[in-house]
Amino acid sequence: MKKIFVILCILSKSLSAQDKFDQIRYERLIEVEGTPYIIAKDESYSKMETLKKMSILFINTNSGGSVKVDLPFNGYINHIYQIKIDELSINKILVSARISGMNKLGTYSLDSEQIIILSVDGKEQIQLTPDKFIVSTWQINKTSGTITVNGFDDTNENGKLDKKDKPQILIFDLKTLKLTHKVF
Repeated sequence: MKKIFVILCILSKSLSAQDKFDQIRYERLIEVEGTPYIIAKDESYSKMETLKKMSILFINTNSGGSVKVDLPFNGYINHIYQIKIDELSINKILVSARISGMNKLGTYSLDSEQIIILSVDGKEQIQLTPDKFIVSTWQINKTSGTITVNGFDDTNENGKLDKKDKPQILIFDLKTLKLTHKVF
């Protein structure tokens, strides 16, 4: 009986200490040009060095204050890019990330990339591309103030690219963040 009690005590101690081994790492510091902000990619790892969660930290270098943005998905952040077009008064942060989530078949997929647009202070965010759109590439046009996104409409909603998906090009206005054109 004493051996079982000792084993249970050791086991409970090791399980409760597991959270103490979780780490947060700040990767890639990025200047937000024209503002006092710096962006840090925040990665949380488990004891087993497994990536648990990614978020973005906006740091105000004047005040020392910060805003943490937990993006509305589990996944991996591919790019953080500042869209700064002074002539059109556009200054936003674009985040492209691989989505990890359940599809309608109940399985997980990392094939779906989404584009999220954030304000330069991190206080506002909007998912630009629809959930069932798989992003292939994107390009900013600084003359028209638009972003053109090439990809596929996931018609069968299985979270991955297959023969049933339809190619599309979406054009969004960067001032209003609204879809202006669909090209099939």
